Amino acid sequence: MPLEQEALSMISGGMTIVIGITFFFTILFWLRQKKHHAGFALTILSLLLLSLAGRFMVEIFQYDVTHPMASEEISLQLGVSGVTWAFSMVCLVLGIYHFTKNRTNVG
Repeated sequence: MPLEQEALSMISGGMTIVIGITFFFTILFWLRQKKHHAGFALTILSLLLLSLAGRFMVEIFQYDVTHPMASEEISLQLGVSGVTWAFSMVCLVLGIYHFTKNRTNVG
């Protein structure tokens, strides 16, 4: 898919920076919290899967459209990216569940 020359590096760099900062703060909060280990682990797994889905998506933009099976390959890559993203969201929801299941109402 034709894009401006710097677009892919900006997309990849931006995703790497944002997910890297989020990953760093998640680890930092985990080290300071000392509980909710499953919630933090699932959140980190969610970030890793999100990174992988982003990688698959960026590869779609780099695919050679003159290849005879380009449409099929791009569709497959898009499907793999979507499934990886879906697993990422499942991990995120499970992580949120683990953060909230042991809370007691104070009041």
